[in-house]
Amino acid sequence: MKLMIVDDDKDILIYLEGIAKRFGVQYEAFLDSSLALERFSEEPTKFNAAVLDVFMPEPDGIVLAKRMLELNGKMRFLFVSGLSDPANVNFIMQKGDYLHKPFWFEDAAIRIKNLISLAEKATEHHDQNRLNEITTKAVELAEISSCKEPYFLAVLAANKLHLPVNDYPESFWELTASEIKRKTQGVNG
Repeated sequence: MKLMIVDDDKDILIYLEGIAKRFGVQYEAFLDSSLALERFSEEPTKFNAAVLDVFMPEPDGIVLAKRMLELNGKMRFLFVSGLSDPANVNFIMQKGDYLHKPFWFEDAAIRIKNLISLAEKATEHHDQNRLNEITTKAVELAEISSCKEPYFLAVLAANKLHLPVNDYPESFWELTASEIKRKTQGVNG
């Protein structure tokens, strides 16, 4: 789980960083939203969630969130603002939660904790769906291939499904290989 925090108010940014530290969450913080987008674009799948100020110099928090979603559809958001923004209410409510400035520490902590929980669940759900897709395809390939090595079948299946192999940690591939091995025992025998 990695969080990105973006707010052009240094005091608010430090405050939000303190909350992330309290929960032991890895994070990267930015005062400049264009630098945040540049960093996010380098490794979009490294981040699961973002706390974004709505009103910042370009790109603002809404535009930033939309660009992040284009690069990583699993992202979850907490939008922070001192101003009401009726134009973006639908987007904010569909894509995340909203925290009105000024806020109390406990309110912010609860919202960030919920954001982290939602992001973790989304990642687990996404990874489980991918594991199921890859395993199913690998079992199909095992039936028509002379190779029965689970890791090779997993990578081959991911490639056939046009899934980015490097986006998943080694633990994901270990679990996938183990599942493929379990499901292909009848095919091997």
